[in-house]
Amino acid sequence: MEKTVQPGRYRHFKGGEYEVLFCAVDSETQTQQVVYRPLYGEGKIWVRPAAMWNETVERDGKTQLRFERLEPETELCALRQEINEIDAQMAALFCRRMQTVQQVAQYKKQNGLAVQDPAREKQVLESNTALLPERAYAPYYASFLQQVMKLSREYQTRMLSQGDTP
Repeated sequence: MEKTVQPGRYRHFKGGEYEVLFCAVDSETQTQQVVYRPLYGEGKIWVRPAAMWNETVERDGKTQLRFERLEPETELCALRQEINEIDAQMAALFCRRMQTVQQVAQYKKQNGLAVQDPAREKQVLESNTALLPERAYAPYYASFLQQVMKLSREYQTRMLSQGDTP
């Protein structure tokens, strides 16, 4: 009898990490199949026989599991590292956004425009939340955008009141 493969993160003996989504049974052979995705690249969904998933391989004279389950703490660390990488990308994008906000403030100052434009903010919320492939995130993303726009307005107001525009 094949050992059941549990959902979670695994490391392949060559180093790549994978997420087991679930196990299934092949309708023709009745064998257990592991449904998984690599945690790199395109993230395509793959299927492999559980017997192959669970087997041992020999590499450099050492016998080891083909896939080793990562402990939950290791899994949590890996997930947190991924969040850290995303946050670093978001920090760079935030700086880029605020630099553009600075240019917007300059334009508004030169053209006597108000800092807040409710119609524009409504359009930004609608068009950007429509981009989400996962609709369940929409209210959270809208809240995130509202906070970013609030910070942008505060920054513009400060720059215009202090004459800090470039």
